[in-house]
Amino acid sequence: MSHGKVKYLTVILFVGMFIKLIVPVVSARKSGQFEETVVDPQVRAITPLSILMVDEAMTVLSKGWSGMSPAEQEAFLTIYDPANTGEIDEQFVRIVLNNFQRIRRAFENDIEVKYEPVNDRCEGKRLYYTDIISLHICPYFLSETNDTRKARSLIHEFTHIALLVKDRPYYRPTSKFYAELTPRGSWTSQLPIVGPVIREIVASDTLYHPDAYAHFALVVSGQASAREMFLNYGIGDMNDSYDGHLQEDGATMQAIDSWSVAP
Repeated sequence: MSHGKVKYLTVILFVGMFIKLIVPVVSARKSGQFEETVVDPQVRAITPLSILMVDEAMTVLSKGWSGMSPAEQEAFLTIYDPANTGEIDEQFVRIVLNNFQRIRRAFENDIEVKYEPVNDRCEGKRLYYTDIISLHICPYFLSETNDTRKARSLIHEFTHIALLVKDRPYYRPTSKFYAELTPRGSWTSQLPIVGPVIREIVASDTLYHPDAYAHFALVVSGQASAREMFLNYGIGDMNDSYDGHLQEDGATMQAIDSWSVAP
């Protein structure tokens, strides 16, 4: 990467961080009457469950790596070190806890809600997406009856907001793309100044991965079965995995049905 390009990307990062500071993420405004009377109340109704899940995750992480139970350690390794690098240590756990605290503080704000009846980002069974400033609600949100799915997905979106990060490959125990992620990602993301920019370009880490935070909170809170932990109802049909293979193959589902890390 040329020096000029690195300098340009660094400027973009700091401009984004400056905008984050001067433009409040929170807003009591809604973009219309439908948001005010229908959509916003439903989002507010599911928020306490998301907060509960985040609080449970922080309770587990506050014990430190050595204080976690074997089941909690297994869940953490599965989600935060899918490449099995062995890089998980007490410092990494503390950073994850700190990031969860930032996510928790974001839930104390009142982000602007916008309903998107027609939008190409709301395909399939997607519930939400965010542009950092607003939470955009997709039509399927009004039809979804699984509250754990709504709460988990809301944590995913608030991780985007709190940490100013983009998506990496979605969490799937069978995804070859997720399996390549490492706790801290490329060594270049650790470089001074430009590291955060490179991290978001390469996107090979779990430390700043919204899906990692959403699924860890779901798993350790005991709010869902193993089958629900496994499924990711993101973009597209719920049975399609991130890497294009069918999600519910019998052998895989039979194996994960017996996996539970609920307290």
